[in-house]
Amino acid sequence: MNILPVLPQVVPLATAVLALSSRKNRRVQQSVALLGATLHVVVAAVLFLEVWGGGPARLQMGAWAAPFGIVVYVDTLSAGLVVVTSIVHFAVTGFQLANADEDRRRSDFWPLANTLVMGVQGAFLTGDLFNLYVWFEVLLISSFVLVAIGNARAQVEAAAKYVVLNLLSSTCFLVAIALLYGATGTLNLAELSIALHQPGGVPLVSSIAVLFVVGFGIKAAMFPFGLWLPTAYGSPPAGLAALLAGLLTKVGVYAFLRTGALMFDDVVPWFDDLLLVCAFVSMAVGAFGALAQVTLRGAVVHSVVFAVGFMLIGISTGTERGRAGTIAYLLSDMLVVTTLLLVCGEVERITRGRRLMDMGGLYRSHPLLAIAFIVAAFSVAGFPPLVGFWGKLAILDALTAVGRWPGVIAALAGSALVLASVAQAWSLGLWKQAPAEPATPVVAWGRLVPIVLLVAIVAVVSFAPGPLFAVADRAAAELSDVEAYRKGVLE
Repeated sequence: MNILPVLPQVVPLATAVLALSSRKNRRVQQSVALLGATLHVVVAAVLFLEVWGGGPARLQMGAWAAPFGIVVYVDTLSAGLVVVTSIVHFAVTGFQLANADEDRRRSDFWPLANTLVMGVQGAFLTGDLFNLYVWFEVLLISSFVLVAIGNARAQVEAAAKYVVLNLLSSTCFLVAIALLYGATGTLNLAELSIALHQPGGVPLVSSIAVLFVVGFGIKAAMFPFGLWLPTAYGSPPAGLAALLAGLLTKVGVYAFLRTGALMFDDVVPWFDDLLLVCAFVSMAVGAFGALAQVTLRGAVVHSVVFAVGFMLIGISTGTERGRAGTIAYLLSDMLVVTTLLLVCGEVERITRGRRLMDMGGLYRSHPLLAIAFIVAAFSVAGFPPLVGFWGKLAILDALTAVGRWPGVIAALAGSALVLASVAQAWSLGLWKQAPAEPATPVVAWGRLVPIVLLVAIVAVVSFAPGPLFAVADRAAAELSDVEAYRKGVLE
């Protein structure tokens, strides 16, 4: 039996157990965390190479054949997301190992962070809706405790908003699952794609689609369900915020991609139109919110909302071209947003403040940090030739192909606003003259190395985007070939 498809979950789980067992010995716990993150990258890369060379991989747990048993199905989309998740995990682990917050390092941060990563990987790998719900709950519980660790007032407030809205998401998702099971007798995604496309249809399918939009919309921080995001990403330490921002909303976007292609396209006529409207407003809220921020991290976290809206516009086209652009943008944005929030954390540490007016002069005293911010921030804004530009260009191309010109106009206008916001953040936070008290000249190399690693990856992909789009095009083709997915899972 080939157990490779589940190793991206097993490795973080084993790391979490060992880190919990060694929590009284900080040095051992840190070594376990770094070794686990390194091994995670290795198994994710091996899994991707196997899928790329031999096609989708499948594992039927307990030798129970689908649709009766739990199936792990890894196609190009899942494998690509698994690899990028492992890179984010590795970078954040390296950053946190150099963190001066001793209480967090001696606490349960490492077990919880690895449990969170295990939940994210499980969501990307599962082939049925109930297990998708289970992995959602795993990452929800882990992330809630992580946000609350420290008991600072802002963190407790952020954790309360986060858990209440995400419990609503879980409730909507669970009700939708119950209705689907009652109507079709299955929760396997491949069988659901068959049942929902039967000529007679499925009762309450429109109500089920609405519940999915609410459930996944909250996970993705789509308007009007993203009220939890600014505080949840703005209050914790930067390493944790980077892990959350790089992974959590992307799970919601992935769920829209997978269920839209398999379950709702050609079944619920208004599904894509509803996503388009929510995407418009999400982009507007994110763009104007980023422009209005007075803190560096505030501008970054609002750009996450804008990016989610941009991805949803690509999904709303319902076409293979739109999905390819969304996947390319999704994979690159995971790295870019993680980089940005790690940069924010280092800038906050150096300047001992969060407000843009309290910062300045870093392009002279810390040029590597300034360059990292420019590359990541202008990539988020879609400034050519950075990687964010290529993903956005592919989505705009898909919009023009289906004649959705209002979407093109909204996307361009939103991108201009985000560009203005990151230019403002650069000017006030890093370019202008330092305040009366100069910035601390000490460089924390342990925290800078993961940032440089991520920036190097972003820069390489920016100037050589061919491999990224090869992955995105193949993933979109597999996602759109519903019949091949059914055969891969069920036969």
